[in-house]
Amino acid sequence: MLLDQTKFLVKERVAVLKLSDTYDIYDPASGSQIGIAQEKPSTLVHVLRFFINKRMLPTTVEVREAADRPIVFSIQR
Repeated sequence: MLLDQTKFLVKERVAVLKLSDTYDIYDPASGSQIGIAQEKPSTLVHVLRFFINKRMLPTTVEVREAADRPIVFSIQR
């Protein structure tokens, strides 16, 4: 279902102190949630984020149809 879509609406989950980002993925036509994307940095990167801008550090984003479902695809930076 997630890969059948051509347009997505992505909303970042807001939190005060967070070390990794989570995004909800919606179908813009129906407004229903069709996926979730979670950043999965390594332990070392978690520590380095206190000292270095997180945009400069490597990370992996895992995209799933639901939090408890298998990974549909992942993106690495």
